Amino acid sequence: FDGAHNAGGAEVLARYLQTLAVRDVRWVVGLKGDKRIDDILVPLRPHCTALYCTTAPVDAPCAPAALAKAAGGLPATVFAAPTAALEAALADRPPDGIVLVAGSLFLVGALRHYLSTGRPRALA
Repeated sequence: FDGAHNAGGAEVLARYLQTLAVRDVRWVVGLKGDKRIDDILVPLRPHCTALYCTTAPVDAPCAPAALAKAAGGLPATVFAAPTAALEAALADRPPDGIVLVAGSLFLVGALRHYLSTGRPRALA
């Protein structure tokens, strides 16, 4: 889990991913609609093998289809629900791979809650 919800955060996360010996990173991504997609995706794409684009649980989310369009050649799948994106990424992950959840602090919080309770977080 990493917020990586702005250009600076994406750059720091990209540097961290570069230090890992992991070759397969499945990225569950959802952003707020006011974010510049390329500022976040461009630094991280070289470290990922697939994108699982979903709707961040915020008032004005970025459309998952826009995230998939910015995948830069990576396989990208669109999911309406963050939990569906996470479950697909976990199912697709090879034994030596990881699933990254990043792009929105709200997405991170919702999926962390889901993993710890087995239930989606109720939206207010």
